[in-house]
This record gives sequence, structure tokens and C-alpha cells, in this order.
Amino acid sequence: IGKLASSKSRSRSELDTSDKVKQKFRNSAEVVFNKEDVDTLVCGHSHCMDNYITNEKNYLNAGYFINELSFIYINDDNLGEIIKI
Repeated sequence: IGKLASSKSRSRSELDTSDKVKQKFRNSAEVVFNKEDVDTLVCGHSHCMDNYITNEKNYLNAGYFINELSFIYINDDNLGEIIKI
């Protein structure tokens, strides 16, 4: 059951990397930025890589490591970036 659910999720995720889906994640990040006192929001498991900066706030999603070969690095100033290897 787990393998089937995982493969279906992966199939949906491969299709959902469009700008429309990316904008939905960005809209959700904006909601968090407006409600919480945070500078950086790090999310994952969506398979939708993005580095979005708005009003000096940063939303980061490294995507799916196997496909993107990327990770998120947060430096001493709490600024994040996506590093591709």
C-alpha cells in the first residue's frame, strides 16, 4: 500500500510543478508571513523547487532531492538559499 501511495504521489508531483502550483505555495507563504513574525519559511516534500523573496521575507523549497540534486543552506545571518550539487 505504501509503495502504491508513494508512486501515485510522485506521479502527481511530477505533474504539479507548474507556475500555477508554485503560486499556490507562494500564496500560502504570504499568509504565514502576514500572521507570524518570521523572516524565512522552509518547506519540503512538495517536489516543487522554489526560492521566493517578497518584502524581505524568504520562502524556500528545495524540491525533490533525487530530481533536483539540491538542498537548502541557511547561513549565520539566517538567510537561506538553494544549493544545487
